[in-house]
Amino acid sequence: MATRALSGQLSAPALWLGIGLLIAAFAAVAVLVAPGEIGRPKLPPELAQEPDLYIADGVITQHRVDGGIRYRLRARRITHFATAREVGGEQVAAAGETRLVAPEIELPGAPAPWHARADTALAFNTPEQDEVLRPPEEAPRIEEETMHLEGDVELAQTRPDGGFTRLSTESLTLLPDSRSARTDQPVIIVTEGSRMSAAGLTADLESGRMRLFSSTKKRVRVVVQPSQTVGANREP
Repeated sequence: MATRALSGQLSAPALWLGIGLLIAAFAAVAVLVAPGEIGRPKLPPELAQEPDLYIADGVITQHRVDGGIRYRLRARRITHFATAREVGGEQVAAAGETRLVAPEIELPGAPAPWHARADTALAFNTPEQDEVLRPPEEAPRIEEETMHLEGDVELAQTRPDGGFTRLSTESLTLLPDSRSARTDQPVIIVTEGSRMSAAGLTADLESGRMRLFSSTKKRVRVVVQPSQTVGANREP
């Protein structure tokens, strides 16, 4: 017997009858389920490693409490993996991580914004470490968001007066809220009047100040002009 496709809208009595049957079926199932099981379904094994959120060619704008922009993020692929913990018998959201492919990050600020890019990045929030002192029924407070950039990393600022700072390395940790960055990997910093290299650095992006570090294998090196070179040993 051939099967016919149904089309058109249901009449009002039929629609409400269907909704009523669905509510009755849900109520019947709820009676059979033990308390606490509703709202905490377990994923099948084949989906256990899948992200909770996936965005292709995404653009995200994060705002501060006062409404100002913390940062703008653009990435070819954004996948977020949420985690949870039990507080007072309930599952609550806790730290999670977001994996980024080809991220581009803009940090607004004066006198000009900073722009960062990399091959990949991992963004995460971590709970504070004073878990022993906090009552167990309280959810953990979350520390500042951290972005760990990897692969062909560049952090740059071009100022209105034409001056610029461009930093390149293979790995960089960026903290958007405190406007700071750090790396323990070899780094090159180029400005309009100098070229510097070091074994690592910490940077205050708000003021533009950077502290360069050396190691046993790599000294801090500053080239002010092609004919003038300054070498310096710093504490690693």
